[in-house]
Amino acid sequence: IIDAKPILILGLIWQIIRIQLFHSITLKNHPELVVLLEENETLASFIKLPPEMILIRWVNYHLTKAGSNKRIKNFGNDIQDSQVYSILTNQLNPSQCSLATETDGLARAAHVIRNAKNLGAQIFIQPRDIVDGNKKLNVSFVAQIFNVCPGLSLSEEEKVNIDFSSINLLDDDNSADSREERVFRMWMNSLNIENTYVNSLFSDVEDGVVLLKVIEIVQPNLINWKKVSLDSTSKYKKIENCNQAVEVCKNELKFSLVGVGGVDVVNGNKKLILAIVWQLLRRYTLSLLSNLAASQGVSEVSEDKIVEWANRKVASSGKRSSMRNFKDASLKSSLFFLDLISAIEPRAVNSELITSGRNPDEQLL
Repeated sequence: IIDAKPILILGLIWQIIRIQLFHSITLKNHPELVVLLEENETLASFIKLPPEMILIRWVNYHLTKAGSNKRIKNFGNDIQDSQVYSILTNQLNPSQCSLATETDGLARAAHVIRNAKNLGAQIFIQPRDIVDGNKKLNVSFVAQIFNVCPGLSLSEEEKVNIDFSSINLLDDDNSADSREERVFRMWMNSLNIENTYVNSLFSDVEDGVVLLKVIEIVQPNLINWKKVSLDSTSKYKKIENCNQAVEVCKNELKFSLVGVGGVDVVNGNKKLILAIVWQLLRRYTLSLLSNLAASQGVSEVSEDKIVEWANRKVASSGKRSSMRNFKDASLKSSLFFLDLISAIEPRAVNSELITSGRNPDEQLL
């Protein structure tokens, strides 16, 4: 970012936009999404779908309701003639959104953008983006429409009959496990792995496939994909997948996983799953920092080097706080982190809001 590398900056901006647009496209926020379930599909399977796939189902659902034979499988070629957008917006609100009958592609695209604005969406896509089949901008466009006008409904009776007991839709994000799970889940989703979105860490990794995909990102070419069962419902196959993930972590990545086996992941052992994902996150972060350091002529990045840099940075700002390592008990007050942030950018920290951090309530603040 400091070097103004476009690919990194654009990637970061896209992740921020993606989080903002997709955060509410869940069963927790929209129970009426259950109408998109396919035959014999369970809720537990549905919540594993990435938001992009849910939006594709949503578009196709409304195309069906409108009596159209059109269906989409992507946000590129399937949508660039604007005809799907025309039918979708008209189905959502016929009085505000007329069908686009223009013969020119750009004119049709401009028409459906007007329709979306009539629905209340704040639009940043341009007609040329639709015609060119820009996938990121088109999926953003669909998400914007969904967020203002999903056009789905459930009766009160149907809501009562929905059984959420088998899935963790309503977990308390304030519990220690949930906070840690949420951080790891958000990191995994930030990797932008194709056709992968983690809604519930402990249940979504049980077949091993997500872990294997993450390992591939952290350290490419370690996974033998010929031995991976991608869509298996067999517990035996799931254990095989998880065994490969654990073995690669132990033998190739040299993680500390004493007594951990694939069956622990399949059985949803929270402590062991968190241990695996934490070490993957740590390896990924150190690798990223090492690559950035190498571009600046620094040969090595380690936890000790990071601690040394942080202490030096805080001391240079005149603050007296410090850290021994990442297990330092004093870090739970967050005072050192606030001093570090202030040392980097003084305007980012409002000192009037900082407490002593002596008790759990102040530490959370």
